[in-house]
Amino acid sequence: VDAEREGVAPPPEVERNARAPMYPKWAFGLFQSQDRYKTQAEVLSVKDNYRNNHIPVDAIVQDWYWWEPLPIGSHIMNPERYPDPKKMVDELHKANMHAMISIWPLYGNGTNNYEAMKKNGFLTSITWDNFVSKTFDTYYDAHNPKARKLYWEQARDSIVKRYGWDAWWVDQCEPDNGSLLDERRKADFSVGKGIDYFNTYSLEHSKGLYEGWRKDLPNKRAFLLIRQSFAGEQRNAATLWSSDITTTFASFKNQVPQGINACVSGIPYWTSDIGGYLSRTSPDGIPDWSQPAYRELFTRWFQFGTFSPIMRIHGKGERAMFSSNWDASTKAILLKYDKLRYRLLPYIYSLSSRVTSENYTIMRSLSFDFRDDEGVRNIPDQYMFGPAFLVNPVTEQLYTGKNSTSGKSTRSVYLPAKTQWYDFYTGKMYNGGQTINAAAPIETMPLYVKAGSIVPMGPEMQYATEKPADNIELRIYTGADGKFLYYEDENDNYNYEKGSSAAFTLNWNDKTNTLTISDTKGSFPGMVKKHTFKVILIKKDKPVTDQIDQKADRTVTYSGKMVTVKM
Repeated sequence: VDAEREGVAPPPEVERNARAPMYPKWAFGLFQSQDRYKTQAEVLSVKDNYRNNHIPVDAIVQDWYWWEPLPIGSHIMNPERYPDPKKMVDELHKANMHAMISIWPLYGNGTNNYEAMKKNGFLTSITWDNFVSKTFDTYYDAHNPKARKLYWEQARDSIVKRYGWDAWWVDQCEPDNGSLLDERRKADFSVGKGIDYFNTYSLEHSKGLYEGWRKDLPNKRAFLLIRQSFAGEQRNAATLWSSDITTTFASFKNQVPQGINACVSGIPYWTSDIGGYLSRTSPDGIPDWSQPAYRELFTRWFQFGTFSPIMRIHGKGERAMFSSNWDASTKAILLKYDKLRYRLLPYIYSLSSRVTSENYTIMRSLSFDFRDDEGVRNIPDQYMFGPAFLVNPVTEQLYTGKNSTSGKSTRSVYLPAKTQWYDFYTGKMYNGGQTINAAAPIETMPLYVKAGSIVPMGPEMQYATEKPADNIELRIYTGADGKFLYYEDENDNYNYEKGSSAAFTLNWNDKTNTLTISDTKGSFPGMVKKHTFKVILIKKDKPVTDQIDQKADRTVTYSGKMVTVKM
């Protein structure tokens, strides 16, 4: 970041001090979350509504206070509100959904887990004012390896083995204790005082969860969502989210550079609460989604979320895609982008393999890919999503409020130089090195594809592994040579670390109009033996829209041996 400010772009890739492991494929689908689902019946209702309305989703998230009135740290779901948590999670699994639950590094007095931590001297002096139970709860010492081990074992036995949850939302992991800064500075950790070690608490806390998961659940990939991150925390399968942000356009505008900066700093997986966490103008913090301004904001944020490394709806109040809060036109836009995310999974999952193997980052500062272009400097609200897509979120309120009568329906977009760009929706080609006023009607976030890009797109799906990634619509944006590494594996175990995966390279020679698919390297159980590629060429004189089921220029059958196709 300092290098960019001085006018020198950073290296093309961030050399991180730890590589992020592969996520399960489902983690790149949609997460549906809310503050909060209060009963088992409510969780299952969300599940039913998504599936019955044929809306793609992969994970349902249980936010905090599922333990009340039991003390925090008991890891027991309130039996009155959740009479059979195991059955609830099983029902999600039967619907091909995954279940993520919020867990905190806190203990309330009066539980066996608390007493075990206290007996071993694993509790700190850092407390949190629990405004629901009216108690002061205590953080455990995540810097102590033995304390981390005990924390994992308690969470594993209750939340995973007893109930079957699939992923951790590691909340309150700063640890946050409000304004009690002095308490944090003076805290005694096993390694030293809080003033020296407080900022690494999250790193150690997530380390205990990840290492415990790898040891005890070796056939299932870990996924952690964290609110605080430290250098290297990506090695613990941790995704950083931008915390409890407000439901305003100003807050939304800040998310774009925050996400870019997180990825520049070496954290490859980042997300935000689509729609913002809470409204500061309503007494209960719940936005009034019936208001057009809030609907415009949510729509724009959802479009941005589609092109974030992790896509997650969350915040106060009902905001699921099937909600009656949304009118028909809003639902149609949300569904359009949700379906697009799922069609792009072959592209996204292939890029995720590069995150693990090459320290790649999917959400990319423009200076990463256009180092010699001075025009990309000081642009906080545009970024690359992988090598192909130039993403331009609309963070200005255009259709409601003060701008509703201005007639403005565009946003300024800089197209990096020394290449050509295609409008993803219309197929129109533009020369780079210029700033354009890009059309930005409410149903469209300006999106451009770099010439030379090869974009594999799969079928429409209800969840990430519903269908094999075949037939593949292979979009080639002509005007330059291109290359793309296509990757596959078993989707949800660590066998890829032992070589159980497959990859092949797609090469486009623009001068000769030739597509070459290399030999497949590697194999894994259940792999697709024969791929069918519907090759679609997008050219200056042959624009292609974003619509599914475009007519193929060629259909190529690929069985793992090199194929060369003259188009």
